[in-house]
Amino acid sequence: MCEISEKVRTRDFFPTPKAYLECLNYIQSLVDSRCFLFESKDCDIDRVKDINGDWIDDVISHVIKCKNCG
Repeated sequence: MCEISEKVRTRDFFPTPKAYLECLNYIQSLVDSRCFLFESKDCDIDRVKDINGDWIDDVISHVIKCKNCG
């Protein structure tokens, strides 16, 4: 693991939907920094809820990786 990856905050669980949405914003900021990229994702981060405000699925996945160390 490189210096960049070591600084990434991780979560084991999300106590509230708000905490999950905050994590998605954090993930997007990591990708926007150009140090990370999406390895896989079920949907775009801004599309986790449908037009009615309901979650698009029971399980949603966004996996990123460091461009430096993978």
